[in-house]
Amino acid sequence: MLGYVYTCYGGTSCVSGLPPSRTTADVLADARRYTDWYSVDGIFLDEMSNQLAALPFYQTVAQGLRAARPGGLIVGNPGTSAPIEYLGVADTLVTLENGSGTYAGAASEPWMATAAAQRQASLFYNVASADAMRALVGEAKARNIGYVYVTDDRHVPGAPSAPNPWDRLPSYWPAELTAVASVSEPSVRSMMLAGSLLMGLRRFMR
Repeated sequence: MLGYVYTCYGGTSCVSGLPPSRTTADVLADARRYTDWYSVDGIFLDEMSNQLAALPFYQTVAQGLRAARPGGLIVGNPGTSAPIEYLGVADTLVTLENGSGTYAGAASEPWMATAAAQRQASLFYNVASADAMRALVGEAKARNIGYVYVTDDRHVPGAPSAPNPWDRLPSYWPAELTAVASVSEPSVRSMMLAGSLLMGLRRFMR
């Protein structure tokens, strides 16, 4: 189980309705509450920058997280590719998050094809059918992506009162478990289950 902490893309680019900035101390304080209250296994850093200029912010956060909980999992979510230097910050990077239901046009870095599969994850919403989900799970495997979560929950970025695409399991959840089990090791299946519990807290519960 992971605790959700938003990071304002390096501390200075919070989305509308939030304070204009966050410090590394703010991020670490939120992470500490998850550990104290829920004994989480790690932290999910959302709104992660993929710019080298923001790397020191995340290095400080990672150092604090690892000092507070050695061995805890750190998952970072830039939602797109990131330079290899970010692998020193997070154990796993979400290198794609979208509602288009495709990897077409996804940004890439050279390390993504050769790093251990558990170093990257993909998150998809607006995926209407189980067949489309199965295709994405298979493609994730082919692309060396160790963790994947697909849902038919809806979201239209920028729309007024846009719904939360991570607040329920997909209608095809049993089929998704079967699809992931057919291409992955048990540890990946466990991560997928943990990820589904985390997603409901993301971004819309702050």
